[in-house]
Formats: sequence, C-alpha cells, structure tokens
Amino acid sequence: EEQDRVANMLNCKVGKVPMNYLGLPISDRKLGVKTFDKVQLKMRNKLQPWKGKNLSSGGRLILTNSSLSSIPLYLMGMFALFEGNHQHMDSIRSKFFWRGDIEKFKYHMIKWARVCLPKDYGGLGALNTKRMNEALLLKWAWRMYKDDGRDKVCEFLCNKYLKKKNFTSCKGSSGSQFWQGINKIKNKLKWGRSLKWVMVTRSCFGKMCGFKTNLCIKYSLGHMLAAETRASWWGIAGWMGNGI
Repeated sequence: EEQDRVANMLNCKVGKVPMNYLGLPISDRKLGVKTFDKVQLKMRNKLQPWKGKNLSSGGRLILTNSSLSSIPLYLMGMFALFEGNHQHMDSIRSKFFWRGDIEKFKYHMIKWARVCLPKDYGGLGALNTKRMNEALLLKWAWRMYKDDGRDKVCEFLCNKYLKKKNFTSCKGSSGSQFWQGINKIKNKLKWGRSLKWVMVTRSCFGKMCGFKTNLCIKYSLGHMLAAETRASWWGIAGWMGNGI
C-alpha cells in the first residue's frame, strides 16, 4: 500500500528489480553474464540473410564495424563485461564476416583476434570489444584522476566511495559494479605515465649525446588498448633503451 501511495504521488508505476533504465540494467545484486545477453540479441536481430549474401567481404567488414560493433558501446561505457559476453559478440561478428549467411558453414581463415588488429599491424581494423571496453572505462578513471573538484559526477563518487581517500590507492573491492569495474582497470593508467617518462628521458639523452635525429614516438593509451599485437610495449621500450 505504501508503494502504491508513493507511486500515485509521483505519477509513476511500481517496478521491480532487475530492470532497465535508460538502456542500462539496474539490480540490487551483482549482474551476471546472462544480464548482458540482450546486447547479443540486438546484434543477431541486426543480421539479415540478404545482407550477407549480397555483400562482398569488404562490405561485410564495413557493416560489422559501423553497425554490429557499435551496438555494445553504450553499455561498455558503464560496465566491464564478462569474458563470455565478449566471446559471444566476437562469435556473431566473425560468423557474419566469414560466412555472410550465418547458417551456412564456412571455414574461418584466421583468428578473429588477428582481424581485430589495426591495419598497420596486418589486421583489418575490426573493433576489439574487450580492449574498447577497457578504454571506455579508463575514461572514467582518468576523469577521477584529473578531477579538480568542479565535476559533479566525480564529486558524488568521491563522497560515496572515497571519503577523502586517494583514488589511486582505493582498492574498490566493494560498491556498485560500475565502481568495481573502474577500479579493476585503473592500474593501466600507469602504463601511459611510465611510457611518457621513458619518451622524455630518452629524447633528452639523445640531445645530450648529439644525435641529429630527434626521437619522437606518439602512442596514445587508447591506441595501445585497441591494438593487440606481438610488437609489445616491452619491445618498444627495449628499442628505445638500446639506441637509435
């Protein structure tokens, strides 16, 4: 009765959790793998047999990047999806790219992880959903890291979870699933800071030694997460340490 009275006063309906609000799942318990199955269902509904049959492999790649890969972006900006969700999304996209018609069997010539590599590294530039998920959540971590006190969202998160603690030292083992996801990958912010330090010291060292060639490597954190290649960061750091 109290719920009905408040609902009538606010002119709204009485709902139950779990529920969706503004396209995002809301629950009083931890969200599981099946909670995000709706994203995979949307991707399957986007596929129609005539699209795969009448398009070349290049056309299917463009459609994969522009349509299928963009469906989970909104959700990945708030939640760290499970490995099973990424595998299911990769399965849908890879089958459409290689087969065209999903029901028709065809061999996959190379692994989907190779297809997701940037074109500069021998891939086709398909979106790596796992790396993009990390990059989108890192935007929140960077927002918290660079907060100057004027961001109302960061102020709310600080008052709720940090309580005058440092964001970098906070473990984030408790709280909402959104907060746990940010704290789970925030340590990757250190990669960008350490790489920037190596670039500066190496460049200064080159000038002191009289190198005429100015060493300059531009590699953003987002590109680092989006590219999964054998040319690892340890290799780049070793090249910078061994000389030009």
